[in-house]
Amino acid sequence: MEATGVYPVKRGKTGFRETTKTMANTREYHNLKQLAVQIKNQIHAKEHSYRPLNSGIKRLHQQMKYIS
Repeated sequence: MEATGVYPVKRGKTGFRETTKTMANTREYHNLKQLAVQIKNQIHAKEHSYRPLNSGIKRLHQQMKYIS
């Protein structure tokens, strides 16, 4: 892999250069991003709720570390 500009470059089977940005447009990548947004929203809701349970917030933060 070469590094050019912001994104590292990978040579594909065809010899063309593909950036990690174009390779990141996979179903798995989008599913992980969607899951991360859902967890962030849950963290926000728990932190701003009336008398939140710290164990629930801690669990959500652990989930974020796991998928990030």
